[in-house]
Amino acid sequence: MVQPEAKDGSTSVRKLSSFSRLGSLLCWRKQRSKSNDEPTRDIPGSPEGITGKQQSAPDTQGKRMDNGKDGSVSVYHDALESHALGELELAYLKEFCDAHSSTNSKSIYHDAADYESSPLYPYAPAMDANRHPPETAIVDKPDTLLGSNENISVDDEKRWKSAKLQNTLVVKEGLDKPRVNYNDRGYPGELTDVELDACLRFRSELNRRKTDGESRYREMVDALHGIEEESYALCRFLRARKFDVDAVFEMMSESLDVWREASEHNFYPEPDEAIGAPMSVLLTQYPILYSGVAKNGSGVNYFRCGQVKVEGIDCVTNFENLVNMVWHNAMHKFPSEIAKVQARDPDGARVETLAVFDCEGLAASGFNSRTYEVLKAAVKVNVCFPEILNSMVVINAPSFFSFFWRIIKGMLDPRTASKISIFADRKKGRQWLLDNVEESELLSDYGGSGPSFDEVMQSQGKGGIAGTRRRLVELINVYGSKDREVKFELKEDELMIALQVYTRSASGADVSLFRADELVKKSEVKKPAKNVTDSTDAYSADIASDVRGPGDFRLVLRSKGSGKKDLDHFLLVGLIS
Repeated sequence: MVQPEAKDGSTSVRKLSSFSRLGSLLCWRKQRSKSNDEPTRDIPGSPEGITGKQQSAPDTQGKRMDNGKDGSVSVYHDALESHALGELELAYLKEFCDAHSSTNSKSIYHDAADYESSPLYPYAPAMDANRHPPETAIVDKPDTLLGSNENISVDDEKRWKSAKLQNTLVVKEGLDKPRVNYNDRGYPGELTDVELDACLRFRSELNRRKTDGESRYREMVDALHGIEEESYALCRFLRARKFDVDAVFEMMSESLDVWREASEHNFYPEPDEAIGAPMSVLLTQYPILYSGVAKNGSGVNYFRCGQVKVEGIDCVTNFENLVNMVWHNAMHKFPSEIAKVQARDPDGARVETLAVFDCEGLAASGFNSRTYEVLKAAVKVNVCFPEILNSMVVINAPSFFSFFWRIIKGMLDPRTASKISIFADRKKGRQWLLDNVEESELLSDYGGSGPSFDEVMQSQGKGGIAGTRRRLVELINVYGSKDREVKFELKEDELMIALQVYTRSASGADVSLFRADELVKKSEVKKPAKNVTDSTDAYSADIASDVRGPGDFRLVLRSKGSGKKDLDHFLLVGLIS
């Protein structure tokens, strides 16, 4: 369309002005519809409670007519009839409506006008008088033209509040023409008209509920806003329920209580506080880490479930705290890892993970009532983050796994379960990984040319044991007052930075460290006095520090248990640089 020229030739200036006028028109139009005594009707496809005037039959002469796809009244024709805009503004408005015919519904503009946080255009028309005295905003002093920082500080404890909700039209553009199109059904850029309508209705209802005081739904959708654009987040939730908006809210409603409880702790930002012990120690008994990027842009995480030691976890924390760790990983660890993926590929927008579950070493005894309860709790947490799982592969599955898989599958959403591939054959499992992850991105333990699992674990700072060359880890199980001995060697250039014992033993133990036959140090493992009334708390004791090599060492632990059938567990962890 040829744009009308302003008399002074400044078309762009007039166009900006017309957009501002357009925003004012829409606000006027909303007020006009509220104050008019004409009968009202529900607008098809609009959020509940939004109505419009009963309109006349279609007219082809440019008068009032129903030309929206849902039968609603065109903003352009409303403006034309009201004479609220001049010729130039009408021309730009018609160009805009023609370009966005599918959004010509009055309900969409009402949605944009209803929320201050999502103005119709990037610069919304002013609704209040300028509160700044003229002398405080001077062109020659640019700093005086900047907005106050008072209202834009980010409170990390409620970080979703810093998310700037885009207006409906901008979101629609992101859904129609996303920054990254993955050419997958249900993703921005590949939506059907029905799916697009569901996205807009879902967003409108989220905002309505937030306005009515129930913000947890909006918080869930915005939880990953630092790494995920809103259009992708809306689609992610809707894909989980085949774009059935009511079903999505039903799914979210089931998780409102667990979300509220975790939000009171800011979703456990500090991992050590989340579990009540050093995360690096827990990971020796519960090995999980992130490393690499899949071919489709998903981050890759590994979980060696076959090396999970229930007794070792008991020495460090309790199983209830493992749920805190799930929250920490979902709200803090996962976003930080995806941010690293996006830093490597600025064009990437996928906020998903490819999960590798390695069952090598898994025993049937690993499945019991306690692990079952933890699994159920973890599933409830993951419901708050639908479609984060892109795919999962279970490798080295033992023969008995098929039985337990039927139980696990019953706890999962069918769509999630369909994303899981299970391989008992090691070669087939590795081939699946190589088909989905480049060799350079895959850990060497699984046929890739990347680092090993242990190397990544030690390099991950708080997630591993930073600054150490290797570690000594030994789980000691002892009955009654028996002795147990652990031998280890330190090379000439090695230093044992710290040697600690973790346990929840009520009776404790005596520990002696020897270099050959020479006693280096004798220590007592004893429950702190503050825990004498609670025998369920785990605790730790320092055994030695700054022990230099070279030398052959042995540690002798004598339990103080009285009964022959009393079984105690002690986790020995040494950091060696």
